[in-house]
Amino acid sequence: SSLIFTSNQRGNYSLYRQPARVTASNEMLLDNTEGNFLTPREVSADGRFLLYLASSPSTGWDIWAMSLTGDRKRFPVVATSFEERDPVFSPDGRWIAFQSDETGRFEIYAQPFPGPSAKLSISNNGGTQPATFTVATSDWPTLPAASYAFACSVALPFASAVVFQLN
Repeated sequence: SSLIFTSNQRGNYSLYRQPARVTASNEMLLDNTEGNFLTPREVSADGRFLLYLASSPSTGWDIWAMSLTGDRKRFPVVATSFEERDPVFSPDGRWIAFQSDETGRFEIYAQPFPGPSAKLSISNNGGTQPATFTVATSDWPTLPAASYAFACSVALPFASAVVFQLN
């Protein structure tokens, strides 16, 4: 077990990992040589990937991923001229959900990971803070086993959350 965090202990805000053992020292995962702000968001369930946000003067907040094994390759997942925030993995790591303001207000989207691939619009009347959860098939017997869903806060007159299922 470990904690991934942002710190400016060496100048620019960089990404670090701290093992759960109190006596262990932290390890720099990504040296932020560009001077932008980095913030970790989520580690995939299998521990292989980290989703993080990176700020850029030209594109605002973008979603990046980094391999936590091997070469620690990093790559943009969603990087446009709009603000992309709050990425979450599906439990199986095959999808991510995130919010973007490309319509002029924040909406929720989902897309296959690692991509690149077309994104699906989940909300259409405003949405923020996506989350994932595994669907208990005993509660929803019509769903196939290993189903999962994305939920998000949306602006609807009759509900404060919407669930969108992906198989």
